[in-house]
Amino acid sequence: MRGTSFARSEEDRTHMAAFLPKLTELIRRGEIRPNRIKVWEGGLGAVADGLEYMRAGKVSGEKIVYKVVDTM
Repeated sequence: MRGTSFARSEEDRTHMAAFLPKLTELIRRGEIRPNRIKVWEGGLGAVADGLEYMRAGKVSGEKIVYKVVDTM
């Protein structure tokens, strides 16, 4: 989709302006929660293992995160 542009939609802007305060309130009240985070050890070198974990169907309601560490 690189280079794709979308025309501005006043309807979309109005909808989001009304929705975002509602979303904030739902989060504040705990009625909706973000997915849990699973930090996958091993940095970028472990991405293949994390993908295999996902392919095996072991990811449910969680987000896999990799720590990228600059060793310089």
